[in-house]
Amino acid sequence: MKSNTLGFWMAMASLLILLGIELLYHYDSWSRQLALSLTNVLGGGGFAVLWKVLRRKGIELHWLSAIFIAAAIWFDAMGNFLFLYRDLLWWDRVSHLVGSIAPAFVISTILLQLRTAGRIVSPSWWMNFSALASAMLLSVLYEISEYLGDLWLPTHRVTDVFDTPDDLLWNLIGAAIGIFVSRVIYSQTHRKNTFDRIGKNSYSKSL
Repeated sequence: MKSNTLGFWMAMASLLILLGIELLYHYDSWSRQLALSLTNVLGGGGFAVLWKVLRRKGIELHWLSAIFIAAAIWFDAMGNFLFLYRDLLWWDRVSHLVGSIAPAFVISTILLQLRTAGRIVSPSWWMNFSALASAMLLSVLYEISEYLGDLWLPTHRVTDVFDTPDDLLWNLIGAAIGIFVSRVIYSQTHRKNTFDRIGKNSYSKSL
């Protein structure tokens, strides 16, 4: 619990620092910088609300959820203000990879906890598919937002005809990694909690 809370606040603090960099460091026109900082505001703010809502409902996200979300936003932002999207051809792929690990990890963790609590009854393959589909839906919506942003704002995020399918491919790989990591961490945590309960019961019986 404490490590989860600490990880959450560390991630949120890093995003506040990033927001300051995005708005105060002059790397582009003011309107473009403001538009690009929306990813930080909406992504970080949305996750903070989700974190609080889930805790009230008895669902505790792993601290890595917050770290993955912050990392995804940082990777995208660094590509902008450090011009890594322009200077490193592979940066866009890495950014999309990390960007999909985060939501897939969060969604998969939520589904696993809901199943353990008995709130949903679903086989593992269906939960994996649901997490993957949900993460990819968010990726598609993000790609649409890039396109609409280029239409309405002074941005140029869709670079060529292959940009969107290539982005989605790396989103798919990242989502698969996020689901795998969430299941590994959850299995280890659940096994540890089970062993702890067995140990406490054995100790109580011995008394």
